Amino acid sequence: MHRDHDIFVKAIQSKKQVKLTLYNNEHDNIRDGLFGPIFYIASVAGGDSDCYYFWDFEKEIGNNVLGLPSSQIVSMELAKESFELV
Repeated sequence: MHRDHDIFVKAIQSKKQVKLTLYNNEHDNIRDGLFGPIFYIASVAGGDSDCYYFWDFEKEIGNNVLGLPSSQIVSMELAKESFELV
């Protein structure tokens, strides 16, 4: 579970987006952006298999759902923008 897990939960409850800072898989670069929190799956065996799922607003083609292990997330902040998955 990520240290900012409570922000993820708060964002879902208040239907707000999160400002997410994450490591980009391709080049280990850091990426910032606004994402819609969808759901969280805890690790079963206590390893790094937990996963946070977000709606990626910047993705133009294909699947907009982004799944990230907590190790790839640098930080989460509650944003002012609303988000509701319909």
